[in-house]
Amino acid sequence: MSRDLAVTIIQFMVVLNISLMFFNLLPIPPLDGAAILSLVLPPGARRVLPTLQRYGMIIILILFATPVGGLVMLPARKLALAWGQALMSFVPV
Repeated sequence: MSRDLAVTIIQFMVVLNISLMFFNLLPIPPLDGAAILSLVLPPGARRVLPTLQRYGMIIILILFATPVGGLVMLPARKLALAWGQALMSFVPV
């Protein structure tokens, strides 16, 4: 396996893991971001969470079946690519 291929695979895995981390932090109830959101919301606003939990998977499917999902994840993608490139700068030549 060539060194360039190995670096490309490692960079892809880093970007994928960072992107999945940010995806998991979206404040939609099946994801972990909803648990963080419930800690921050005032008690009156927490009443919305059970309704969101009921329709959370549908919201996620609609979100990523439309171009909106790409817009939501764009900042995470740019940051993940920057982190991946920064980590690859540590790989010896």
